[in-house]
Amino acid sequence: MTLPNFLIIGAAKSGTDSLYGMLGQHPQIYISPSKEPMFFVAEGLPEVPYRGPSDREVLLRWDSWVNTLEHYESLFGGATVEKAIGEASTWYLYDEGAPHRIKHHVPDAKLIAVLRNPVERAYSAFTMMLR
Repeated sequence: MTLPNFLIIGAAKSGTDSLYGMLGQHPQIYISPSKEPMFFVAEGLPEVPYRGPSDREVLLRWDSWVNTLEHYESLFGGATVEKAIGEASTWYLYDEGAPHRIKHHVPDAKLIAVLRNPVERAYSAFTMMLR
């Protein structure tokens, strides 16, 4: 069974996509081919756990969320000799149950939190929604 030994948990619109892409280019790093599998939010849930103004966006992405340990493990099946194995899911920063599930499944995982000035992050999110 292969599970990650690091998680990118940064805030949305703070550069997590860029970090995910750069880490994926390193020969000693294996990163999940699916960005934002959301396993530590969605484990065991039959549907999206969030409701709010962005429901439409969340519902469109629900099919990429991973809610079983077997499916989550399969994301790391391609890892062979890499020293670092990871994934990036921004919602881990917001979900109050995620830290407990992370500790349960990968207690020694390193967490990489990517943060940004809240005003700049909000403006970036606003312009994305306008598009």
